[in-house]
Amino acid sequence: MRSTGNIWCRACRPSLLKLSVIAFAVVLLAPASPLAQTRVALVIGNSRYVNVAALANPQNDAKEVGRSLERLGFSVTQILDANFDSFRKALLQFNRTAMGADVAVVYFAGHGMEMGGENWLLPVDAAAKTEIDVDKEAVSLRTVMLAVSNSARLGLVILDACRNNPFAAKMLHTGQLRTVERGLARVEPRKNILVAYAARDGTTSEDGTGSHSPFTAALLNNLETPGLEINFLFRRVRDEVAAATGGAQQPFVYGSLSKEKIYLRPAMAPLMETASSSSGALSSGSGAAPSPSVATSPGLVATSSGPVPTADRSQLITECDRLAASPLDDLRPAGVGGVPLNEIKIEAAVPACETAQREHPTIVRFEFEAGRVAEADRNFGSARRLYEGAAAAGYAPAMEFLGLLWASGHLGAQDYALARRWFEKAVALGNVAAMADLGFIYETGKGIAPDYGKARQLYQKAAAAGDSTGMNNLGSLYEFGRDIPHDFGEARKWYEKSAALDNPLGMRNLGRLYAEGKGVTKDLDEARKWYARAAAKGDDSAKKKLHEFSGPH
Repeated sequence: MRSTGNIWCRACRPSLLKLSVIAFAVVLLAPASPLAQTRVALVIGNSRYVNVAALANPQNDAKEVGRSLERLGFSVTQILDANFDSFRKALLQFNRTAMGADVAVVYFAGHGMEMGGENWLLPVDAAAKTEIDVDKEAVSLRTVMLAVSNSARLGLVILDACRNNPFAAKMLHTGQLRTVERGLARVEPRKNILVAYAARDGTTSEDGTGSHSPFTAALLNNLETPGLEINFLFRRVRDEVAAATGGAQQPFVYGSLSKEKIYLRPAMAPLMETASSSSGALSSGSGAAPSPSVATSPGLVATSSGPVPTADRSQLITECDRLAASPLDDLRPAGVGGVPLNEIKIEAAVPACETAQREHPTIVRFEFEAGRVAEADRNFGSARRLYEGAAAAGYAPAMEFLGLLWASGHLGAQDYALARRWFEKAVALGNVAAMADLGFIYETGKGIAPDYGKARQLYQKAAAAGDSTGMNNLGSLYEFGRDIPHDFGEARKWYEKSAALDNPLGMRNLGRLYAEGKGVTKDLDEARKWYARAAAKGDDSAKKKLHEFSGPH
């Protein structure tokens, strides 16, 4: 990203210096094929009920579960205190979002009830004065199960909704409909659906006296545990809740899956430091506590038991790398320079990357590179799915490119909040390019209050790691005096550093300093030279500037 305000520019960066990174791959499910995987979640926490006493914990529970799922690579939609309309609309939207997704999860914390064998989740504006009112004021669990049923591998419904329900006690029984029971009724999910109750059918759960209910506290303790298969995850949750409640509450899971093992986060083997890595490692944002002595292998491999270092594959170079590797990918193999997005030869790169994915389905890099080919072909939907698959496997460059896709508006309306989240994830994994991108978000106030100090810190980190865009943007802060005194000398220094790394933005901005005589003697010939160099790199603004010049060269 650039600081001079016109465009979101990928082609403005040359190759980055290699940076040692601690990256723990957050792979929700081990990829069985090179196809991209998407993971989506709807998280609802209802605390402030209008017609009965408020619940203390559902909002806290939902917020933390949402954060945990995001760390696991889910695209999370979160709603707090959902009324009937917002609950139903969210489910309808989620049903479309979850269509064909690899994993779809709905988490609900709040009040639920059983009526004659049917389970209902209660919005905050429910009154439920009689049995007749329930189906008009509540959301059926069957509807929720349908919303996750079209996922490719796993549809998961997690209900912290078995609390002692005051609606049932207050309800006027007309005798026209079915009886209201305590707790929730047993369900029999089909296909690939699991439904997890905080307490087994016919019993109730506790809201808890701490910041989380006993069920969600146990869930959070185990959700991000590496190498914990989904069935064993919920067995651990059951044991922890039983211990915490003296056996009074026993969670239960309904449904069965195929023999294929499913992991929300596969086991993590140590990542070996490669010869090209520097000694200073950055902390992972995965929530794990990795050893500071390890770094990411450039060819991170995700397998059914997690990412493992393989020397023969980490430096494996294919035709996909030669045709579609990113110059910004600091995890690419040594000897691969990378190809700017606008220079990818699509007809050759498409089959090359398809072959690489088919022959080496466990190497995440090829999924990312296939995404670049799709983006170069302006197939932004496919690019997004491929980037999301690589991002879910912890590949930081894919996170950065996802952020740029959302910021550019290629996926619809520009979504700077979502772009910022992806940049933050990439920065947490030490991605240098994302540091400059996130700095630009703070500098320009895109979807957030401007913070020049934060922008400068990020630009300085990126520049120190050799990122030419960070250098250019740092120069811009000095030139225009954004939260620091105007210093044209410092601006020129950083523009020169950026230009020396072949960044057209640095070249064009250097040309402008000479054209306007800012901090240098005005020199139109020197300005023309820098504009010409930037134009040769494809910078359209520099091309326009060249046309403004006339007279002898």
